[in-house]
Amino acid sequence: MNEEKIVIEIGENGDIKAETFGMEGATCMDELSKLMRNLATVVDVDNKPEFYENKMVTKTKQKVGL
Repeated sequence: MNEEKIVIEIGENGDIKAETFGMEGATCMDELSKLMRNLATVVDVDNKPEFYENKMVTKTKQKVGL
């Protein structure tokens, strides 16, 4: 079983980036939403290349603003 994790980066200017590993599809988006809901407003979503492959894998990087 793959380890599931979310990596959070906070930049010097206060930007927050969140990236998931070991999660796919709705699970990925649900977990990011739960985590970010009380922290910040999502202003940009960058899907990883896997998102665009034939199988429905959703891995995203989110850039958020406070």
